[in-house]
Amino acid sequence: MTNFIGKRVGQYQVTRKIGEGGMGQVYIAHQESIGRDVAVKFIIDQAANVTEFADRFEREVKICASLNHAHIIKVFDYGRAPNVAAAYIVMEYLKGGTLADVIRNKSPLPLTTVIELFEQIASALDYAHSKGIIHRDLKPLNVLIDEGENAYISDFGLAKLRTASSLTNTGMIMGTAAYMSPEQWKGKQPLDERADIYSLGIMLFEMITGRLPFEADTIESMLYLHLFEPIPQINDLRSDIPQTVQQVIDRATAKEHDQRTSSCHDIVSGLKNALVPALHISQMIENEIIPETEQDFGIDVDEAYEEAMEKFVPTPHYEALTQIMERATLGNNRALLNKIDFANKAWAAACVAKSRARNDHEKAIADGLLHKWMDESAKLTMQLEEPTPKMIVEARRANKPFELQ
Repeated sequence: MTNFIGKRVGQYQVTRKIGEGGMGQVYIAHQESIGRDVAVKFIIDQAANVTEFADRFEREVKICASLNHAHIIKVFDYGRAPNVAAAYIVMEYLKGGTLADVIRNKSPLPLTTVIELFEQIASALDYAHSKGIIHRDLKPLNVLIDEGENAYISDFGLAKLRTASSLTNTGMIMGTAAYMSPEQWKGKQPLDERADIYSLGIMLFEMITGRLPFEADTIESMLYLHLFEPIPQINDLRSDIPQTVQQVIDRATAKEHDQRTSSCHDIVSGLKNALVPALHISQMIENEIIPETEQDFGIDVDEAYEEAMEKFVPTPHYEALTQIMERATLGNNRALLNKIDFANKAWAAACVAKSRARNDHEKAIADGLLHKWMDESAKLTMQLEEPTPKMIVEARRANKPFELQ
C-alpha cells in the first residue's frame, strides 16, 4: 500500500494519514494557497488502473459536488496525480472524528445527543434522496463530526443516481455488512432510498445502545441475521428507552423494503414523539428541580432521596411501593420505572428542602415543588399494569396505612 505522507499533489502537501477503507486512504494535507488543512482521499493505488473502480471514484466526486446541504461534507477539488499514480478527492477536514468514535467513546449517548445528531443525518439523507441519490454505504464511519459536535455525511462513493445507469453489475453486493439491507444482501437491483433507511435504522439502534443489533463471526451468519432475525429489544440493553422507540426502529428495519418507513423525516418524527415525554421529565428534574433544590437549600438530591424515603414515606407505603416496583421490573415497564424514579427523587428532594426551610417563603417554595412532583409520581405510578398502585397513591396522600394483598 502506497504511503502518501510527504508527497505533494497540486496545491496540497500531504502531512499525515487519518484512515483507510474500501474506497482508499484518507490523509490530512495543507493547502498552501489558502493556508488551511483539508482531507484528501486517494483511490487505492493497486486499483487505480481498474476502469470500473476509477470511474466509480470520479462519479463520487461529481455526486458529492452536486450536493449542497449543511450536513453533507463539502468537496473542494479532485484530480489525478501522476507522481503518485492515484486519483484524489479534496474535502473539508473536520476535527471531531467520526460518529463511530463518538459511539465508542461516549456510549451510552444522552438522548438529547442522539436526537440532535440523528436529525442532522436524517435531514442530509432526505435531501440526497430528493436529488435521486442513494448512499448505499451509510454507517457511523461515514458520518464525520466537527468541533461543535455536528454531523456530516461523507463518502458517496457507493451512491447511485437512480436516473443514471449503474456501474455496479446486477448481483454484485456493495455496502458494509453490519448495516446492509436485506435487498443489498440479495444483490437486488435497482436499489432505492429504502436501503439507506434500513441502514439508518441500524445506526439509530447503535447510537442508543452503543452496540450493533447483529454481530456475527462469519459473513454467512451476518447474512442470515439480516435476512431472518428480528432486531433485538432495545429495552434489554438500555432501560430508560420507551417501548415506542423499538417500534420506530422496527419499522425502519423491516425485512421487506415496502414495509419500511417511507422517509428519514418520518423516523425522526417517530423518535421525537417517543422520547419527548421521557426527555421532558428528565430535563425538568435536571434543569429545574435539582438546581432549585441544591442551590436554594444546599441539598444533594441523592442524599435527599434516601433521607426522604426514611423520614417522609410511611413504612407500609414504602414497602408496598417497593414490592410493586419489583413486580414491575419483571414485566415490560423499564422505561416507565425510570420516569417514576426521576419523579420520586424530585419530590423527595423537595420534602427534605421543606423540612430544612429557614423561613415561610422557602417553605412555600419547597411545598409547591413537593406537590408538583408527588402528583407527577402518582400519575406515572398509576400507569403501571398493576391493580394496586392507585390505592397506594391514595393511601399515601391521605396518610393512611396500606397493606399489599
